[in-house]
Amino acid sequence: MKGDRLQVPVNSLLFRSEGLRAVVVDANHKARLQSLTIGRDYGVTLEVLNGLKAADWIVLNPPDSLNDGQEVHVKEVANPSLLRRTEGISKATKPRSSSHGKKP
Repeated sequence: MKGDRLQVPVNSLLFRSEGLRAVVVDANHKARLQSLTIGRDYGVTLEVLNGLKAADWIVLNPPDSLNDGQEVHVKEVANPSLLRRTEGISKATKPRSSSHGKKP
């Protein structure tokens, strides 16, 4: 595996009958349920192979009742290193880049 890969916190994912989804917030503050292809499981984060871009904003702890196109109120996470300790639907963050498998 070469190049940067994105990682998202496990608590940012929805497990739906149609498959794994991340809730991406669009420019109009609408929730979009985005299908994902997952790579490695790092415990509190998962590698995303397909479905997200580094510029995407994702919802942390999305409720199961959240629907595609629903308006969300965004509050940016002040310290992304604390993502796994953050609670609440109103918080959003960008996926992290990692360089697993990349030579220094």
